[in-house]
Amino acid sequence: MRKSKELLVKEPNLSVEQIGHNVGVNTNSYFISTFKSREKLTPGKFREIILQ
Repeated sequence: MRKSKELLVKEPNLSVEQIGHNVGVNTNSYFISTFKSREKLTPGKFREIILQ
């Protein structure tokens, strides 16, 4: 999860799906649901808040 959060912030040009693949998750929906269950935000919302 730490690596995905780092990529969401440092690589805003990468899609959420690409970040999921980069951290070893092949299914976008699984990546989003896992991220949301741990962080209480979707990856897109996390990125939006951090990059404001």
